[in-house]
Amino acid sequence: MRPISLLLVFFAFMLGATPVMAKDKFLMSRDQQLSYREAYSFAQKAGKRDIVVGVDVLSKDDQKRYLGGQNGKLTALEVAISNDSRFRLYLNEITLVDSTGAHNQKPLGLDVVAKMVGPSGGGNKNSLHLSILRNNLNEKSLYNQIIEPGQTIQGMVFVRTENLVPGLALRADIQNLKRLVYLDIAVPALP
Repeated sequence: MRPISLLLVFFAFMLGATPVMAKDKFLMSRDQQLSYREAYSFAQKAGKRDIVVGVDVLSKDDQKRYLGGQNGKLTALEVAISNDSRFRLYLNEITLVDSTGAHNQKPLGLDVVAKMVGPSGGGNKNSLHLSILRNNLNEKSLYNQIIEPGQTIQGMVFVRTENLVPGLALRADIQNLKRLVYLDIAVPALP
């Protein structure tokens, strides 16, 4: 009789813990992936030599869904790069330029984003949330990588909300690995 009562207590505990876990946005964000989109499908896009770069500003709700948290001081940009050329490419760098083209700024680093979005304080739950956030940032961010012919890469780039002004453009520096040719493709970040 004793094992049955322990089993009932265990199931009651699990049923009681499930609603709390279901409300935890950081835990729910682990399974959320960016919807696959070709760069051609973005409203803000630019192309050069069969290479297209698309940019879209993610809403606050989308940022919470993908990362588990959101800080009003930063904005996530969804970026996709489609390679329809015959050559292998390498994404060297992403920068943000203003309308004059004189001021280049780098997107925020993932450590800065983790500090801004992540939970404050200590404790086991906050440590768990921070580790989930760091994993989400590593999986869902756009980083320097090779783009094969016919491939589209996609990810998030983070900027300070105060820097997201009309006239701001995202510039992707892309290298052709066969001819050592560099392409700069600038896409307006805002419509």
